[in-house]
Order: sequence, then C-alpha cells, then structure tokens
Amino acid sequence: MLKGKRRVCFFTVIIMILGICMPVKAFAATDTQKTLPGCKLNNTCVTSSSFSIIDTNNAVITVGYTGYSGITTGATVQIKLQRKVLFWWVDVDNGQPNDTWVDIFTGYRGNAEHSLRLSQTGKYRAQIEYQISGSGGATDVISTTLYDEY
Repeated sequence: MLKGKRRVCFFTVIIMILGICMPVKAFAATDTQKTLPGCKLNNTCVTSSSFSIIDTNNAVITVGYTGYSGITTGATVQIKLQRKVLFWWVDVDNGQPNDTWVDIFTGYRGNAEHSLRLSQTGKYRAQIEYQISGSGGATDVISTTLYDEY
C-alpha cells in the first residue's frame, strides 16, 4: 500500500514540474479573429490580427478586416509595437511618425503586414486599433492588444 502511494506522489510531482517548466510562449495570445457578437456594429463584423516574433528577433504583425459590400467604405488601422521595461510599456522605434504604422484602406476589406527586426530581448506587445467607416452609421472602433516575447 505504501509503495502505491509513493508512486502516485512521484507521478504527481513529475506532472507538476512539467507544468511549471512549459515555455511561457506556449500561452502567448498572438492571434485573434474577432467575429463580434451579433454583428451589431455599423460597418463590419470581422477583424483578424496576429503578432509573433519569429527567427529569434523578427516581429511580424498582420491585420485585416472584412466589412459589408455596399456598406463599408474603408478603414484606418493603427499599429504600435511596445517593449516592456520594468513596469512600463515603451514604444519601439519603427521608423514611422509617432512610432505607429498607419494603414489606410478603401473598400469593404483589406489586410496588411508589418515586420521589424528587434534589437533587444524581452516582452513585447502590439496595440492595434481599427477604425472602419461606411454608410452603416458611425465609424466602428475596434481595439486589440497581442503579446509575445523572445
């Protein structure tokens, strides 16, 4: 009986150690597709955003939206990449004004991709804001923040 209890304890400890040692990146939320509940927005229902750091230090951010044909007239998407320094998020210089990529689209759908070679390791986040306009009413404003690290 004592031998069985030791075996159970041993396997429990092993499972706990494996759970703690799993890489943090496995839990990083780096891809989202928002199909907004009930599609109650004026000009769109779906946005798609992803952020990941590949090849050790290359940050890649993709954005996209799909609106309604005949209703959605265009969108502006702003993307800001930031790195965590102690307790604060600091803008990463991407060579653009205000360290922000701005993509302007016409039509009911669009997508874009931006990449940047990172000079430092650490925790990063991409802040993405969609402003989607059309004849359906006021401009839809949809924000998302995605995280990754290397």
